[in-house]
Amino acid sequence: MRTIKPATLIGSEAVRQLADALKCEALPIHWNLGAGEQQDLERPIQHHGTEQLVEVVARRTAPGDVPKPARYWLRAWADLDQQAPPSNRTENVVPTTRSTPGGHTAALMGGLALLTQDGGA
Repeated sequence: MRTIKPATLIGSEAVRQLADALKCEALPIHWNLGAGEQQDLERPIQHHGTEQLVEVVARRTAPGDVPKPARYWLRAWADLDQQAPPSNRTENVVPTTRSTPGGHTAALMGGLALLTQDGGA
């Protein structure tokens, strides 16, 4: 069985915090990243946050799974950039028709009034 490097042996503070967060969630990984790869990891940490990266590992890990190498997770975390950001549709919605408050009710009442005048109701 391979041993997992403790977070204290990992380079940057951001990567160390990610390693600690994964450890707290009982999601062990093999930290086999070189210095350049750890720098590459800092961008997803800054862009998506530690919590989202931990969530990716949690979703893709079943209890009892053999810990995967950090290089595997580096690719999985990079996939977050390929996903479309969640859209906030209410921000950019342009109504296609204008409606006034009570517009439907006013139209219905107007139609009923016409029917009443014509003797249809």
